[in-house]
Amino acid sequence: MQARSWQTSLAIQEAFVRLLVQTGDYDGITIRAIIDLAGVGLGTFYEYFANKEELVRVCLHLRTKAILQAMGQALDDCAGRRLRDVTERLIDVNIDHHRPTPERWGPLYLLERHYSGQAAYQKTYDRFIDAWRRAFLLARDWPAGVDAQEAAATAQTLVYGLIARACISAGARVDHERLRRQVRLALHGYLRECRRTAPA
Repeated sequence: MQARSWQTSLAIQEAFVRLLVQTGDYDGITIRAIIDLAGVGLGTFYEYFANKEELVRVCLHLRTKAILQAMGQALDDCAGRRLRDVTERLIDVNIDHHRPTPERWGPLYLLERHYSGQAAYQKTYDRFIDAWRRAFLLARDWPAGVDAQEAAATAQTLVYGLIARACISAGARVDHERLRRQVRLALHGYLRECRRTAPA
């Protein structure tokens, strides 16, 4: 997509998210309101999006894609490090991506399962699980006998669940350091138990 076209698409997405945050009423947001705020015409909207539901899916996809890319980049620094350090690095990536605009993430998380579709939702979730699995296996002290795939699925459930809940319930008032502490305690505690109960 050319730079100008990309900027137009982003302007439409930005307008939609702003309206969603302001009103909290997805059904009440009209395409007319979106294009008025974005400063584009109706025809331009339909050049990029078939309908409002597709706009939601694109907003969700691009935001989760950005987190996945950041997690992937973080993996370059994880090889040979302690499991605790690897885990901290990926927790920070996830928390920090939500820090600037938690009030925008909350409404999108509420819409996610309704408009992303089961197959698309599962595909994205699996990509997060794979990122955690690869990170765990890069750690120099990953405990032998522990199923990295199962641990990764649990890690994603804990991290995603705690962050999404905070954004939905607190919005702009999210206490990020408290959230970071909660995520750390939950995930480090789980991984400690994995190590303790690993087959000899």
